[in-house]
Amino acid sequence: MDRNVEKDPKIVLDTFSLGCAPIFVIGSFTKGVTVYSQQVRALNLIWSLVEAGGVADGGSKRIAIVGGGFAGLTAAAALLKKLPDAQITIFEKFDTLLPLQHGCDARWLHPKIYDWPAEGSEASVAMLPLLNWRAARASDVTAEVMGEWQALMGAEAKESEKAKRAERVKVFCNTRHLQIETQRTEEKVLLEWIGEPRHSDGGSREEPSHGGKGRFDYVLLAAGFGIERATPSYWRNDEFAQASLSARQSYIVSGAGDGGVIDLLRLQISQFRQDRILNELFDDVTALLDAFKKAQADKVEDLFVEFERIADAHPKEFKAVLEKLRRRIRRDTEVIFKYRTERLSDLIGKDARLSFQNRVLFFLLYQCGAFTPSRKKLRHLADHYFVGPTHIIRRHGVRPEEALSAVLSKDLMEAVEKSRDALEKQTSQIQWRGGYFAFAGKLGAAKQKPDGEKAKWRKEYLPGPTALMARSFCSTVASILEKRNQSDRRLRVTLHRALIVGEEEFLQQTCRYAGFNLKGGDQDGAGRTFSKEHASIGLAYRSRKIVRSHENVPNEVLAAAMAELNLEEEARQMDDRVGFVLAIPFLEPLTEFTAPNPVSAVLYIDTTSQMHLSDEEVREIVKICNNWLADIVNSSKDLDRVYNLRLSAIGRNAPPPAEVSYAITRAFELMDGVLPPETKKPFQLNYDYNDFRPVGGPS
Repeated sequence: MDRNVEKDPKIVLDTFSLGCAPIFVIGSFTKGVTVYSQQVRALNLIWSLVEAGGVADGGSKRIAIVGGGFAGLTAAAALLKKLPDAQITIFEKFDTLLPLQHGCDARWLHPKIYDWPAEGSEASVAMLPLLNWRAARASDVTAEVMGEWQALMGAEAKESEKAKRAERVKVFCNTRHLQIETQRTEEKVLLEWIGEPRHSDGGSREEPSHGGKGRFDYVLLAAGFGIERATPSYWRNDEFAQASLSARQSYIVSGAGDGGVIDLLRLQISQFRQDRILNELFDDVTALLDAFKKAQADKVEDLFVEFERIADAHPKEFKAVLEKLRRRIRRDTEVIFKYRTERLSDLIGKDARLSFQNRVLFFLLYQCGAFTPSRKKLRHLADHYFVGPTHIIRRHGVRPEEALSAVLSKDLMEAVEKSRDALEKQTSQIQWRGGYFAFAGKLGAAKQKPDGEKAKWRKEYLPGPTALMARSFCSTVASILEKRNQSDRRLRVTLHRALIVGEEEFLQQTCRYAGFNLKGGDQDGAGRTFSKEHASIGLAYRSRKIVRSHENVPNEVLAAAMAELNLEEEARQMDDRVGFVLAIPFLEPLTEFTAPNPVSAVLYIDTTSQMHLSDEEVREIVKICNNWLADIVNSSKDLDRVYNLRLSAIGRNAPPPAEVSYAITRAFELMDGVLPPETKKPFQLNYDYNDFRPVGGPS
């Protein structure tokens, strides 16, 4: 798919809507049951509501959110950013926000590991614009997200106090009664409830539970997938992954989805963690790992047969992996795995509900003969293997209809059933544009923002190690240029990296400006995103050439060129004293998938002095860039838990170099005599902390 194609918010909104009322369902009937996917769906909904749903068409809107889990809080955070006048009320059934994962130390959350081996699936950070989090125990992720929510509420409280307005977010927990129905006489939704008022940050409030009633302009149902039909609950703490302190224990695991297979793996593999296990097994056997990845890429239907073929084709490596796994098989447990398919091999076939990683691990565990598969009834298995009820693990899915029917009127439940096909099509792929949730209002409103806001706006997640590395490099370049710059004039140097959010490739400022005589706004730029087609950095990106302003170029000519390059749509107005600009693209090597060379980053330099760098001086800067790139490309080998992870291959849909207008050529030249810096292998600037070594080693 072309990464530059604009998404249609109306089409996306239709996959959330009940149609008969301004009520929207987030992810109750979709595949991909992960915290990350639910957060993405919540953000997709708010994007489509703002752009196509009329929610941003003026006036204060009352919006109810049913469910205080990850989806509900993410939707609320997005509404706060996009709708300055919205009044938001969150209703949570249980005693705390994020109730399922709160205090859960037995489960590990990773944003994208279920997408393995897709690009970016090993990145341990969700990279979300709001309520972002890093892979960790469920309880730790909950604490991190709640910390971000509380910081957002603190900032909102200060803003409300400054504007002398009422609290915009109300929270009710222990909502033991909630009923939703439509009013035929008006386009609003009526809610009645009994619950405990809480502080907006989720903290306690000394106010008794009481009943309430109100009309809302919009209702967002973030009730999730519902509670499991069997026990023990997936999110409750257990001892299954711990060594037995008594005799050998027997267990029955019933359910062949990801939840059931994860519990099988926890019970059978010592010190199992789903984010590390593949690296621990496949370290130094990359040919075998690549063969498994190819089976996924080729969408092989009979994966069991294909896995057997791969094992036969790589006997030595496959034996080595099995030996590593056999040494990890637990001796204090015996597991009977109950399944319902005609053949055990069907569990990893094309129609299986398992993620690809779990299919590989299930196959390896089967090859080790580590568990006992059976199709017999649970009662028979329990009697035969002397398994008590506390050791029977049922993973039979959830019933989302129950969670919705508990709060919706009969006619609204009928609307849910009519909308079921559309609701199942909600995508967990990012639909919004980079930086969208960093400013209020619709996308078109962004162009009207004052320069003061543009110094901080359109930010996306930026890894700390990347920012630190870029900052030190830019400081070095600035120091080298100091002797050429007039001492009382401003000199700025920064680095932008090419990055993809969803399917949009853009340029992100990786650090605040380095240089001399800087202004306050120059300290706020780290994380900002820019179109790859705008400004001088966009010109360098598109042309794959170094962009240099002409010597002694008049300011009005430079300003006209920047206007032609749409600078002010996404950035502050250029200082009218700027006399020199240089933009240097960092190229990746040309491959069969890319033409022209992908651009991994763009170095930007400007100054208010009349400094002009000659061809030879530009070559010196390029030499520094090449040396820096050569040094850091493999630097992950020397850094503890900091890796340069490739998120998504950039430049595959790169447009050909655009024609340059006369107004631009009057101010800038595209240098042919000096070649841009280039790496020897594909490179993406994304150094980040990772708690485990990526499968196959660092990039």
